[in-house]
Amino acid sequence: MENPFSALLLFGESMDLDDSQRNYLFRSNIDRGFIDRNALIKELDYAIHDEDFNWQEILKRTQQPIDSTKYNKIELTNYVKSLLYDIIFPEKKMSTDDLNKVS
Repeated sequence: MENPFSALLLFGESMDLDDSQRNYLFRSNIDRGFIDRNALIKELDYAIHDEDFNWQEILKRTQQPIDSTKYNKIELTNYVKSLLYDIIFPEKKMSTDDLNKVS
């Protein structure tokens, strides 16, 4: 799960980036080979559908600004999707209903 981890790092508290900075770094990381967009999509899909995937751990390790212990798996999955889908698929803006349909 290297690619989702790398992408989520862009949203960590210590990064303190705005959306345009985050999008630029994401594109730059793809161009430089630090993130493989196709692998990211596959790995994210796998993690979303893996009932044993530990979202709390990855969110903690990437220093996300939420207390992941207060949310259930579906809420954490939707949180990750809301962060990553906008930068993976910039041409699409997904609503909450759209995010729920993906899981």
